[in-house]
Amino acid sequence: ADGAVTRAELDAVAADERWRAVAADTAVLASVTDWTAGGGAASDDDKARVEREKGAFWLNVYNTLAMHANVLVRPQTLRERQCMQLYCQYAIAGEKYSLAEILLWVLRPHLPESRPYERLLREQVDWRKKPDKESVPLALNTAEALVTFALNSGVPDGPTVVAYHPDKITQQLKRSARAYFRHRVRIDAATHTCYMPRVLQWVRDDFGSNRAEFIAEIKCLIDADLEKAFVACGDNPAGLQHTYADQDFGYTWYDVNGKKAAAGGGGVRHGPLKAAARFCAE
Repeated sequence: ADGAVTRAELDAVAADERWRAVAADTAVLASVTDWTAGGGAASDDDKARVEREKGAFWLNVYNTLAMHANVLVRPQTLRERQCMQLYCQYAIAGEKYSLAEILLWVLRPHLPESRPYERLLREQVDWRKKPDKESVPLALNTAEALVTFALNSGVPDGPTVVAYHPDKITQQLKRSARAYFRHRVRIDAATHTCYMPRVLQWVRDDFGSNRAEFIAEIKCLIDADLEKAFVACGDNPAGLQHTYADQDFGYTWYDVNGKKAAAGGGGVRHGPLKAAARFCAE
C-alpha cells in the first residue's frame, strides 16, 4: 500500500554497516544504573532534574529500540506490530522490557487508562500482573501527556524521531507536539472538520475529561493560524474525526540515507527508517 515500508527497504537498512553499529550500541543499555540510588532526602529541584533525566532517557530508549525491533521483525500487519511490541524484549538496568512495558509501565503509569492500550497491550503482558512487579524501576513519577507526540513505534502517522535532552525536554516535547499537529492533522475549513490520527482518540482522556477540555488543551498545541479553524471544528458536533487513512496527506518522503525523495519514488514515510538513517548518518 502507498506509504508502507517494504522488506527491501528494511533489508537495505539492516545491511548497512552504520546500522549495525547502532544495533551494537543497544548493548550499552544493560549498564544503565538507577539515578535515584543514594542516601539522603532529595530536594524538589533534584527530583525535577531526575524526572527530566528519566523522561529523556526513556523516550530515546523507546524510539531507538523501536527502530531496532522494526528492522529485526519487519512487521507488515497490525498483528505483527502488536507482537513486536509485546515480545521483543531488551535488558535495561537488570530488567527485561518490551516496548509495550516501556510505554505503559514506565512512561504512562500516572496518565489516565487508555482502553485500547489496555486491550491491545497491557492485558497480554501476563508477568507484569504479578503483585511483586507492580513497581517498575525508573518509571516516571509524573503524568506527561505530551509523550504521545514523541514516541514512534514505526507506524506511518507517528511523530518524527528526535534525540531528547534532559535540560531541554520540556521545550522539545512542546515543539514535537506542535510538529505532530502540523504534519499529522488535517483541517477542512469548508466543512469545519478536523481529521486526526486514531491514537488521539486512544489517549483523549490525557487531555481532559470532556470534549470542551480536550479542545482547550489541543488548541494550545496547534499553530496560531489554525487555532480558530480548529475551534470551529470543535463546535461542529461531527467536526472531530479520527482516521487511519491520514498517511495519504502531509508527509515528507525520505530514502534510506535520510535524504528527501519524490513521493512514490521508493522512499519511506516518517518512521523508524528515517530515524535510523539519521542516527546512522550521525
